[in-house]
Amino acid sequence: MIAAGQEPFKDFKDFITQLEAQFGDLSPKATAIGKLTTLQQGSSSVDEYILQFKAKASQTDLGDTALVEYLKAGLNPVLFKSIYQLPVMPETLKEWYEWAQKLDWQYRQEQTESKLLGHSHAMHKTHKTTGGGGGGGSQESTGTGNHVGTAVGQCCDTKCTCASDASADASASAAKLRCHGCRLRGETSSAQML
Repeated sequence: MIAAGQEPFKDFKDFITQLEAQFGDLSPKATAIGKLTTLQQGSSSVDEYILQFKAKASQTDLGDTALVEYLKAGLNPVLFKSIYQLPVMPETLKEWYEWAQKLDWQYRQEQTESKLLGHSHAMHKTHKTTGGGGGGGSQESTGTGNHVGTAVGQCCDTKCTCASDASADASASAAKLRCHGCRLRGETSSAQML
């Protein structure tokens, strides 16, 4: 209870100090270690993970050797494995940060380029179709880029590259498709990418 005319706190800093003493974390270092234990990179970039890791690590009194173990435990498994495949393993926490960042960047760059190259490579793949608008037998048709990475189907034009995303699937062999060129329906054969 506050006596009449008496100030409960000397100043705002005193208020904060008393508030933290009453309601604050009794063991901030242990709490930070607990957060390090549960921190995971998941699908986020390693840069984001390292920022969070450093923020938590700075609240502990753990040495670099212990911090390396916490860092490794939270890394994405693919990245973790990539680091262990290096010819010379990183030894310091700084080296672990650097290699994790390099390899994560390479992985993400490779994923982006694979998507781009996958589309451009599919434009040059040859597909087969059986029959076709009046011509018997097998014909080969090369994609022109209009129907990237998809199966060739039958339609009114044997040179048409009508498509389905279910391309090389055996179940797609009997699927009814609409030609992207002439808009007629036809059936694909067991189209296989060569």
